[in-house]
Amino acid sequence: MVLPISPQDPWYIHERTMAKASSGWASISCSTFFSEDALTCLSIRPTSISDRWDASSWAAELPVANARVDSLVRYFDVIVFGAEIEKKLVQKVIAKWDGPICIAFQGRVRPDYRRFVASHLKTLADLTGLTFQVLMPGQKGQNLDLVFVPRAQMGKIAIPGVDPGLIAKLAAPGGCYFLTWKKPESLIVKVVIVVNSERDKFAINHCLLEEISQSLGLPNDSDLMRPSLFSDRDQLTEPSRTDKILLKALYHPRMKAGLSRTEALRVAKKIIAELDYVLPR
Repeated sequence: MVLPISPQDPWYIHERTMAKASSGWASISCSTFFSEDALTCLSIRPTSISDRWDASSWAAELPVANARVDSLVRYFDVIVFGAEIEKKLVQKVIAKWDGPICIAFQGRVRPDYRRFVASHLKTLADLTGLTFQVLMPGQKGQNLDLVFVPRAQMGKIAIPGVDPGLIAKLAAPGGCYFLTWKKPESLIVKVVIVVNSERDKFAINHCLLEEISQSLGLPNDSDLMRPSLFSDRDQLTEPSRTDKILLKALYHPRMKAGLSRTEALRVAKKIIAELDYVLPR
C-alpha cells in the first residue's frame, strides 16, 4: 500500500517511538494533500463551544499548590514534552491542530471500526473544541488517514520520504502506530494512523481512541498516572478523568500553540487546577 504523499515541501514528522528517520532526526520532505473539498464532508463538532471553559473566572481563587494538581501537571509535561526512546526528539513547544481534521479510512475497514471512530470523535470534539470531518469513500482532502491492515503488512506500507526501517520499527509490536507531520513545529498538519486489523474488536477500539488522542499533540506514553490512555498497561475505550484534563488543558484557549515548555507548564498549572476543581471525580 502506498499513501498519496509526494516529497515536495519541508514538513516535520514525529512518531510515538521517537525513532530516527532516514533524512535526519524527525525531519522529512513531503507535501500535504488537504483541500477545501474536505469541507463538504460529514462534520463532528463540539456540542458546547460557548461554555467549555466556564471555570476560568475562578482561576485566581483556586488552590493550585496541591499534590493532585502537581501530579497532573507533571503528567502533562511527560506526555506533551517527553520522549520514550530518543531524547533528541523531545518536543520543544506546544503543537496542536488548528482547523478541521478530515479523516479517510483505508484498507480492511469493518462497520464496527467506523462506529468506534465516530464515537471517539464525538468525545474528542467535546473535550478539545476541534471539528472532525469524516470523508465519504473516494472524497479527497484528508489530513488524517486511518489505515487498517493485517499485522504482516503493517511494516510494509510505503510512505514517500519516510525511511522503510522506521516503518518496520514502528510496526514491530504489532498493535498500532502513528506518524505526525508539522509545519511549523507548533502546527500539526497531517497524521497517518496504522492499525492491526487482525486484533480483536476491543483492542482495536482502544487502539483507535489512544492513537487519535495522541495524534492531537499528546505523543508520549507513561505509567505515571493510571488509568490512562497514555499508559501501555491500560486498555481504555473512553478517556479517564486524567486524560480528559490533559486533552482539555492542551486545547484550552490560554494554551497557545508555540509556547515553550517553561511557558506551557506555567499556564498548564492554572488551567489544570481549574479543570481538577470542576470535573467530577
